[in-house]
Amino acid sequence: MGIRHFLESSYYGLESTPFNDKRSDQYWALEYLAFVDPYNLSMTEDTKIEMMERYVCILYSLVVVGIEGLSSDEAKMIYLLPHCQWTIHGAGFFCKNGRVSRIFFKQFFFRKDEGRIPTEIVWLSELEELVVQNNNIGGTLPPQLGHMPRLQKLDFEGNSQLGGLIPDTFFNSSSLKVLHLARCNFNGSVPFNIGSSIVMHTIQLGYNSLTGSIPTNLGQSIELRVVSLDNNELEGPIPEFLPSGNLVEFDVSRNKLTGTLPISITSQPRLKSLLVEHNRLTGTIPSFGVDSSVSQIDLRYNSFVGGLDDVLENLLPSKLELFATYGNWLNGTVPTRLGLFTKLEFVWFPDTDLTGSLPSTLGRLTNTKEFSFANSRISGTIPSELGLLTNIRGSLQLSSCDLVGTIPTELGKLTSSSGPFNFSANFLTGTMPSELGRLTELNILDVTRNELTGTFPQEMTNMTDLYNLRVGLNKFSGTLDAVSKVSNVEAYGNKLVDVGRLCGSPPHLLAMNLCGEMKIDCSCCEYCCDNSSIVGSWCNLEEVDTNVFN
Repeated sequence: MGIRHFLESSYYGLESTPFNDKRSDQYWALEYLAFVDPYNLSMTEDTKIEMMERYVCILYSLVVVGIEGLSSDEAKMIYLLPHCQWTIHGAGFFCKNGRVSRIFFKQFFFRKDEGRIPTEIVWLSELEELVVQNNNIGGTLPPQLGHMPRLQKLDFEGNSQLGGLIPDTFFNSSSLKVLHLARCNFNGSVPFNIGSSIVMHTIQLGYNSLTGSIPTNLGQSIELRVVSLDNNELEGPIPEFLPSGNLVEFDVSRNKLTGTLPISITSQPRLKSLLVEHNRLTGTIPSFGVDSSVSQIDLRYNSFVGGLDDVLENLLPSKLELFATYGNWLNGTVPTRLGLFTKLEFVWFPDTDLTGSLPSTLGRLTNTKEFSFANSRISGTIPSELGLLTNIRGSLQLSSCDLVGTIPTELGKLTSSSGPFNFSANFLTGTMPSELGRLTELNILDVTRNELTGTFPQEMTNMTDLYNLRVGLNKFSGTLDAVSKVSNVEAYGNKLVDVGRLCGSPPHLLAMNLCGEMKIDCSCCEYCCDNSSIVGSWCNLEEVDTNVFN
C-alpha cells in the first residue's frame, strides 16, 4: 500500500481528500513525506502508525513554519531524525513509548500567512498536551479536539486571530483538565455546559469578546480551581458555587456583571485570589471564610457599600498582599486591624466616605509602596507613625480630607519616594518642617489650600529633584529663596516677597501666579499686587501677562 493510498483511507467519508488541492497544507505535507523527507521512512504494516503520526507532525510544522521553514538548512538537519526528536529551542514534538504525547510551540511562528489548526491533529490518539501560545494561528478550533481520549491540556493563549465560537465539546471531555484560550478572538456566549466536566480544573477565557451571561452550572464543578473570564463583555449575575469546592483563583474583572458578590465564593476554603474589579456589582462585600488565606482581593470600580471591618475580620494578615477597594461607596471608619496586614504593598483607599482618624497602627505597614486616603472624610491629625513607611516609592496622598494639625516631621524619613506627596485641601496648620529637606528624590509636593504659616526652611534647597511645588492659598511669608531652583512654583495667596525671581526672571513670574498680598521690591521699581488695576513696567521684564492679576 502506498503512502497516499494509506493516508487517503484515513479521510474516509469525505467526498474528496485534501490531497487534490495543491493549495492545501495537506497536499504539501504529503509531497514532503513522499518525496523530500530525508528520514525516508518505508511504508510497511509495522510502520503505519509511525507514518501517520509523522505525516501529522509534518502537516502541523507547515502550519507553524510554512514550506519555506521546512526547506531551511536547520530544518533539514532536524527532519533527518524521527519525529519524536523534532525539537528546537525547547519547542517541538515530544513522545512517550514512540507515540506523540506533547506538542509545544511558543512564539515560534515563522510562516508569512495565517495558519490553521489541522483537524488531523486528532489522529494523534496518545496526545496529552497541545500548547501553541503566541503564534499566528487563525480560523477556529476543531470541535473534534474535545473527543481526543487522552488530551489533558489545550493551550492557545495569545493567538489573536483565532476565534469563532468555543466548542462545547471541550466541556464534555472525560480527560481535558486545562483549557487556556485567553487573549484570542473568541466571540459568542460562554458554552452552556462550561461546568459539566468532572475533571476540568482550569478554565482561562480572558481577553476575548465573549457576551451573554455566565452559565449557572459553572460553580457546580467540584474540581474547578481556576476560573478566568476577565476582559470580556459578560453581563448578568455571578453564579453561586458549591460551598466545599476547590476554587483557588476567580477572575471576572472588566466585564459588565451585575448583582451581588456571592458569599459562596468569598467563603471558599482554598481561595487565594478574587478579582472582580470594573464591573457593576452592588451590595455589601461579603465576609471571607474563617482564617481565609486569600492573598489577592481586587474589588475596584463597582458599587459596593458598607464598611471594611467585617471584610477584614477573618482574613489572615500573614497572607494578604493586595486589597484594592477604591471606586466604590465604602463608609465607616478605617479599621485598626488594617495595620496587621504587613504584606500589603498598596494601601490605597481614595474616593470613599470613610470617616474618623487614621489609626497609628498603619505605621506597621512597612512594605507599603503607595499610600492614599485622598478624597475621603478622614479627620484628625496625620499620624507620625507614617514616617515608618520607609519603603514608599511613590505617592503619599492625603488630599481633600478633613485633616488638622501639623505636617509630621517624621515624614522626612521617607527618603526613597519620588512622590507626589499631596496634603492639599485640608486644615493643616504650623510651618513647613525642615525635615522635608531630606526628601531629595521627591518630585512633587502639594500643600495648597491649608493654613500653613512661616517661611520656607533653608533645608528645602536639598530637594534637588523637586520640580513642582504647590503652596498656594496658605499664610506663608518671607522669600522663595529656599526653592529658587524648583522649575514650577505655585505660590498665590500668600504673603511672600520674591526679589530674585521677579527682577530679571520673567518665567517665574507666571509660574508663581502673583495675585494676593505679595509685594515686589526691586532696585529699579516697586509694585504692590494689592492694586490689580495698576500695571507697571518692571525692570528687565519684556512682557507681562496682566491676566494673572485678574
